Amino acid sequence: TMYGTHSKLKPNRICFNSTINAWAKTTSRRQKLGDGAEAAHRAEALLREMWHRHDNNIDRSVRPDKISYTSCIAAWARSGHPEAAERAQALFDDMLKRSSQGGRENFSDLLPDSVLFNTVIKAWQLQGNKERIKALTDMMKDNLGPGNNKPFKEGKS
Repeated sequence: TMYGTHSKLKPNRICFNSTINAWAKTTSRRQKLGDGAEAAHRAEALLREMWHRHDNNIDRSVRPDKISYTSCIAAWARSGHPEAAERAQALFDDMLKRSSQGGRENFSDLLPDSVLFNTVIKAWQLQGNKERIKALTDMMKDNLGPGNNKPFKEGKS
């Protein structure tokens, strides 16, 4: 098994998020060596593993949260990869889509806040895409409450 002889040991959401965050923080250092994208890929693979475990009823307690997404998006923003902003945007879009899913489980806790918006904006800023920056800034202004750290308003986009 993935956990070797310690089958009773299994990572929880905090373990996954801490590891994703560690990969996000290594991307800047690794970027100087020319392989910042490897750390971002690893962070995203952990995020996907969390969804896999949740969606397949392996361990529903490890469902990704805002911290998971923010750290993974930060990994891409810092990676220096030519498609980093597109990868960050795809994760942001995935989070928005999942936050609006209906059904038995409530995913509204995945609605982005100002930290997450600014992390995606940073990715586009590093790529110099002013149109995307403006679109995200406008979306953030239209959907966040006063103080700019309230969750995204449901039903708006």
